Amino acid sequence: MGVNDYIHVGQKIKKARLSRGLSQKEMAALMELPVSTYANYEADRREMSTGLISTAALLLDISLADLMGCQYSGVDPRKMIDEYHFEIALSGRKKLGYGPYTKFSSSSAPELELTEQQEEFIKLSKNLSEAQIERILAYAQAIYDLQRNKQPSTALDREGRRID
Repeated sequence: MGVNDYIHVGQKIKKARLSRGLSQKEMAALMELPVSTYANYEADRREMSTGLISTAALLLDISLADLMGCQYSGVDPRKMIDEYHFEIALSGRKKLGYGPYTKFSSSSAPELELTEQQEEFIKLSKNLSEAQIERILAYAQAIYDLQRNKQPSTALDREGRRID
């Protein structure tokens, strides 16, 4: 039993090849293989090496994950990362053990692509008190909840102050 018994890479390559309007002969030439060998790979009668699978993925402009049949949730990973960082910001610097004047070394900080608003918030938060940071985070949480069609977790007045 090999990989093809479970994944059927050849069938997926054939489907991708046909969707791009390539013949077996053209694909075999691009991969520098005899047509008969390529046909056997596509029919899953022979198993492709990882190098050949990578080459086919590159030529057909599809990901290896798609060829190997990896399942994913359908959620854009960039959106998940943005939501993850937003949740970290909402948890507050205090909960992470950082005070308002904590300096972060550039060597320990991960490389992130931040929006202008996120960069501005980070710059401003270094000069804010814990109470001011908590107020901003509560306001951000309320906006976030409204965007997700939820009721705000805390009631805020027009200036963003909590109403208890």
